[in-house]
Amino acid sequence: KEEFYQKLKNYQIFIPEIVGVLQEHASCQMGESACDVEAYMIDENGNHRHYWTGYSRYELQYKQANNQIECLIGFMRNDEFYSVICDHEGSIRLIVKNQEVVAAYDYLPYGNLIRQYGIPQVQIAYRYTGQEWDEETGLYNYHARLYDPAIGRFYQIDPQEQYASPYKYAGNSPVSMIDPSGEIAFLPIMIGLGLLGGYLGGSAANNNWCPWEWDMTKAGTYIGIG
Repeated sequence: KEEFYQKLKNYQIFIPEIVGVLQEHASCQMGESACDVEAYMIDENGNHRHYWTGYSRYELQYKQANNQIECLIGFMRNDEFYSVICDHEGSIRLIVKNQEVVAAYDYLPYGNLIRQYGIPQVQIAYRYTGQEWDEETGLYNYHARLYDPAIGRFYQIDPQEQYASPYKYAGNSPVSMIDPSGEIAFLPIMIGLGLLGGYLGGSAANNNWCPWEWDMTKAGTYIGIG
């Protein structure tokens, strides 16, 4: 085995090309094109950090200390990088390439798309609150449940029983609340207020508005942030 691995090292530069050929061959044997092949990159916490759909690569950002997707920050397509601009709910608003807007989306409060700008080649499936849109069914995939923006309701009951109606989205408050997992709705502004409170507390403890100049060795700093 060691001899085999040693010889294999001599062909390292060719391995990606070989894998690409095998992948395309396998996909064609299954009656699909290479554009239909999906692949994933998993980080040490078990999160999908990147995933590929054909020749498009998406990069995901997760909230600290959990496996909940915070937002899509960009994607690669045909070896070109596109940045994604989201609103306070995590909905995709703009797609930017080389500081130029190439696609844009506007939504009604419950997620129906009312305006769409850009050529088909730069459109993406992640849209309202950052969730995956299925063109065939007209539904959003919220992981725990499927959501219909046309009626503002989930198709499955709420596993957490947060509201009297088990099908309503975000407590019928789609402008101020989000439900990124399909299991529990909350106010995104509360996260921002928590961060602001921590910043003000840390500033007061150090008598300094610059976080990188705070004394992180004293307990008062952590008490202020907490």
